[in-house]
Amino acid sequence: PSGTFVMRDTDEMSLKYTGEVLAAKVGKMLSAEIGALALTASSHYKENESNVLMRWNPDVKITLNKGNVNVNGLEVPVEIPQLKAALTTHQCDIEKGSVILGKSDFSITGEVSNMDKYFQGTDLMTGNLELNSNYIDINEIMDLVSGFGAPDSVMAEQPEASQADPFMVPYGMNIRMHTNIKKALFEDAEIRNVGGYISLKDGVLVLDEMGLTSDAARLQLTALYKSPRKNHLFLGLDFHLLDIQIDKLIQMIPEVDTVLPMLKSFAGNAEFHFAI
Repeated sequence: PSGTFVMRDTDEMSLKYTGEVLAAKVGKMLSAEIGALALTASSHYKENESNVLMRWNPDVKITLNKGNVNVNGLEVPVEIPQLKAALTTHQCDIEKGSVILGKSDFSITGEVSNMDKYFQGTDLMTGNLELNSNYIDINEIMDLVSGFGAPDSVMAEQPEASQADPFMVPYGMNIRMHTNIKKALFEDAEIRNVGGYISLKDGVLVLDEMGLTSDAARLQLTALYKSPRKNHLFLGLDFHLLDIQIDKLIQMIPEVDTVLPMLKSFAGNAEFHFAI
């Protein structure tokens, strides 16, 4: 390691650091092993702030390679092959960011802002991100983020024992992501070339004209999903299936056979539009 650390009047600090290897541990909460790291940071300590981020008031620029992070309570390890970002209490600008989360990989650029008001509980965290990926396990990601930031009153009600826990859309944020995903797994279906906009708006999930392909068809999906409580859900769906084989459709959406039982009498390709 090499660098400088300066403290003035116990409440102003600045740091410059470079190193090839860094191992860190924060009690049982967090452990990390990081490769090359360059860090420039300053802080003006505000003792009267209750939130730790606001109290330290950081201004950070970071370049990181080959990071491995384990977070207590997170079921999968996090790998950070590359990160170049700037962070203040108000905003995080991601110039380059690649993350491997469980089975999924992400390449992310963009900005997240309004973080100071989010941590003070007065407003939503906002963001505009570009997300590229070679592979995403959507089932795993939904399990990891379900209910994030939700008030206790939202999570308290339990569905009946015969029902699986529904996906609970994260709260406290207004994030819009433009996606370009080569392959993804949802339920048991593998889909490809997933592109379009995903928005998270304080407990509401919006899919805006998502285009995707599968072995059965080309698809276009616009959807809105709300989860205000575990036993109170809302779904609006506009679903186009182009050039789909009818037997594959029934295999993909078994409920169609109940609604339209005569479909089994037909074979070949068709085009369907479901509005639900």
